[in-house]
Amino acid sequence: MKKRLLPVLLLVLALVFTGCSTTQVEFWNKCQESSKWEASTIKAKMAMDMTVADETMKMTMDMDGHANTADMSSELTMNMNATATGQVIKVNDAKIIMKDDKTYISKNYLAQCFAVDGMTVPEILTNADTDFITFTDSNEQTAMMMALVKQSMLEDPAKYYEMMKDVAADLGFDVAVTKKDNTYTIELNEKEVLALVKQIILTTTENIESLNTKYKLNIPADKIAELKGQMDEVKVQLDQLIPMAEAMVKGTFKMDYTFGKDVVNQKLVMNFAIPMLNMTMNMSMDADTAKAEVKEIKAPEKVLEMTQTELMEAMMPKMAIINTNTNIIMDGMGKEETCKVLVKADKVYVPAKLTLGYLGQEVKYDEVAKKAGIEVDGTFVALNTITDNSTSYISVEELQKLGYTVEKAVGSIAIY
Repeated sequence: MKKRLLPVLLLVLALVFTGCSTTQVEFWNKCQESSKWEASTIKAKMAMDMTVADETMKMTMDMDGHANTADMSSELTMNMNATATGQVIKVNDAKIIMKDDKTYISKNYLAQCFAVDGMTVPEILTNADTDFITFTDSNEQTAMMMALVKQSMLEDPAKYYEMMKDVAADLGFDVAVTKKDNTYTIELNEKEVLALVKQIILTTTENIESLNTKYKLNIPADKIAELKGQMDEVKVQLDQLIPMAEAMVKGTFKMDYTFGKDVVNQKLVMNFAIPMLNMTMNMSMDADTAKAEVKEIKAPEKVLEMTQTELMEAMMPKMAIINTNTNIIMDGMGKEETCKVLVKADKVYVPAKLTLGYLGQEVKYDEVAKKAGIEVDGTFVALNTITDNSTSYISVEELQKLGYTVEKAVGSIAIY
């Protein structure tokens, strides 16, 4: 999975770390005060509804967490209720823990999502030896960011905040901040948001190497090359994409920060629509961050380490999609290879070992039965196959007898 951490970081900087007006400086100073707390709690509620054509999704979420400043450890418990296309999704007591530069996600979050509408929960999420999953590729990004913050913010907070303001200035960000009593507001319309995104891409592409050196971001050279490659691809299309997006997207983004004694309230409201697609999205969040005492946060013990791609592969339903025109077989993740299809006596045959492999089955040869077969619930099941050029082929009818669903369309066969 491509790493897109820096563009996201810069977008956050653009929305939060601002230029040099008097109101912006006041806001910045207020942010510094709360970030000096040794620890904090957060309680938040989020609501979102999205409509595309005649389909609607609604979601509410409650979050309750704690964070320690010194070691940057944190824990968050989440409960979610959602409805989408007639399905009801409930997630209870899902946890996210950050400790020692690693992020851990409780497996019950993913398992509960899969349990919706009778879907089979993948074996990887039913293993009793696993309570949490940590993504090794995300940990790499997290560790890089934590190293930056630890080296600067925790060692010299004042210098760190000045550095962040300088980053914003170097990239040309100047987001307007208004003030009423103790509330500071950032409000952008769709054109301002899109202009901000364009500014991020252009300035970062041009200055990423100098920013890395100047602010000691410690981003490895290969990661810089990867990030520049990602941004260069988008940069070429900006002149076409931005006007198109401005014509298609309508909406607003608003963030209120209200500073009280030992507590900061954040209210986020986003309303966006794409009329030509008959699509709308509305989201709101209300969060209180309060000063707290340091609390010990431990890393979980029963942890499975893997990449995000590996998890997606494990969770993706096993399927084989065969294009009979191009003789290509593809799985749900987009992996593909050559696959010859035979038609004999009005029956369609596909390579047995290759196709069943895509369906998660290993084809074995039984010396006693003198036949190829698969293991089903611990029992060897022989396959009825034909041979062509030393390759065993199985008919789609035989696959149906084995319990697989076969859907035929013009030029394709889907098996799952």
